[in-house]
Amino acid sequence: MSGEEADVPVAHPDHDPLGDRFAGQALACGSMSTTEDRHLPLFIEHVVGAYAVLLLGLGRRTGLLQGLLEGAGTANEIAARANVDTRNALEWLSGMAAAGYAEHQSGTFRAAETTSMTFGPQFPVDAGAVVDGFMSIPQAYDSLVGAIRGGGGLSVEQLAPYGPFVGVNTPTYEMALVDEWIGGLPGLREKLDAGASVAELAPGNGAAAAVLGRAFPASTFIGFDIHPRPLPDLPGNVRIEPGDARKVPADGFDLVYVFDSLHHMNDPDAVLASVRRALTPNGVVLVAENDFTGNLDEDVANPFSTIAYTSSLMYCLQEALHGPGDAHTCAEGVAWLVDGLATAGFHDVQVRHSPTGYALVSGVA
Repeated sequence: MSGEEADVPVAHPDHDPLGDRFAGQALACGSMSTTEDRHLPLFIEHVVGAYAVLLLGLGRRTGLLQGLLEGAGTANEIAARANVDTRNALEWLSGMAAAGYAEHQSGTFRAAETTSMTFGPQFPVDAGAVVDGFMSIPQAYDSLVGAIRGGGGLSVEQLAPYGPFVGVNTPTYEMALVDEWIGGLPGLREKLDAGASVAELAPGNGAAAAVLGRAFPASTFIGFDIHPRPLPDLPGNVRIEPGDARKVPADGFDLVYVFDSLHHMNDPDAVLASVRRALTPNGVVLVAENDFTGNLDEDVANPFSTIAYTSSLMYCLQEALHGPGDAHTCAEGVAWLVDGLATAGFHDVQVRHSPTGYALVSGVA
């Protein structure tokens, strides 16, 4: 092809005008400049972020992200680590550099420091699970649209595509569950050290129970979940089995806990009453919910409020609406929970505000 021919624009039937013309259209908005202190229109800023998350998702699925995290390398070297096509690897790495997740110099790419930290064990949430869950959203999109229109919520089966989100809180449990969440309740850690009977409601994969099981080998832990999907390497003193949170066996548990899940349940008052019956005298219930005030005008200042309201709309609220009873949300505050514990007959109800972003609400049977 000659130089003159190379300058002729070619139209492609599958051309993505949004991707190719973003920069020009954004500049035409008049609300940004080409200088370092430019400010993108809010919509453009959010769409750029969505494109970046798409890159991360593709990197997770293809192995390119892991290849980048393993160390610096050329596109060819990182492609070989991931066993993918080199030309596609180069395009992915270029996008990662543009998004700030990778650094580039003289043909060599390396993960930015923030990328290594975000996808490393020291990050307070499992970023990989967040990305995988985000990428699964389109599988439930049409059902979600119908649920929003009709108000009938979504079944557990319809919400199954969100399964990758189940591991998001694992790092939080490993960092804070034993010393802060359990250790902050007088006498509870000593009781678990000595040997206690513990139940978890909606344990998901059992990550929290696994942390506690390893920390307190003299205690026994059982999780009740409508659709249990336990980790393959749970400690011997931990088991997960099918069960309805409204029908917890009255086995005399010393502790029953529910982490980031009670607002998913469509009849929380019945759940709390069931927990009250299942506990020994002076047994403890511990519930973790997002630490919002429930006042919209205050909570919008919380940097995680967008995530909370969106997660609620697409997942938590839909599960809670699929059945009779009251529905509460993760961004509603915890006043409803405090009232529910009192109604169920718990005393010494207290709310602790954790640096992890959760409100820890406890009561004594």
